[in-house]
Amino acid sequence: MNSIDKLKELKTTFDTHPGVGVLYGTSDGQTFFKSGDANNHARKLADSTITPYSKSQVEKLVNDADALAADADNEVENAKKAEEAENARIAAELEASAKKTEEEVGADNEEKEGAATGEENTKAGELAGEGEASLEDAEKAETGNKGKGNKGK
Repeated sequence: MNSIDKLKELKTTFDTHPGVGVLYGTSDGQTFFKSGDANNHARKLADSTITPYSKSQVEKLVNDADALAADADNEVENAKKAEEAENARIAAELEASAKKTEEEVGADNEEKEGAATGEENTKAGELAGEGEASLEDAEKAETGNKGKGNKGK
């Protein structure tokens, strides 16, 4: 049994026996209403120490222990709330970063698509231009050949 449990046990004894102002404890954890009874029992023990516990002292110690436990519980709760808030902040930052990355990727893709379309149009124009030139050259050549061919016949 730890010290706080022992104090609570003593407080319970005082609460159930309101006329008692002092309890006597022996080294083996026994509690007595009379010091003589505690002394008689302690003689049989290797450690014959007797500890008197006053009602006011026990009540104060139990109240202090309860207050410390409540403070510790509050600190744990506050730490949990702070951790939850920090986790929410980090999650929001990650979400914003992911959204920004998606937007940047989308913009990059649009630029690449625009550049590719521009290159395709340029190549298509060049090919069309070559095609027109080739067609014109072919027509000229054909016209020239007809003229030559007709003259020769």
